[in-house]
Amino acid sequence: GLPTPGALCHYYSKRPSTDDHVEFVLESPDPETGKVLHAGGGRPHCEISSSIGDVRWSSGRPLQYWYDSAALLPGGE
Repeated sequence: GLPTPGALCHYYSKRPSTDDHVEFVLESPDPETGKVLHAGGGRPHCEISSSIGDVRWSSGRPLQYWYDSAALLPGGE
């Protein structure tokens, strides 16, 4: 399924890769389009910013993994 709010998304095109990228999901994605507010670093000019887009892709890189940050906390599910 789609990442949940607070998830850390890991993107890369192929392995081995030096073009990895991560984003945090800031709200619930639209279940049909995958569009969501997300934020991350490593953008042009070392910018850290947010944007709305399809969570399944980031700067041409497909979503490879996502990590449920709430599950990593004590008592997380």
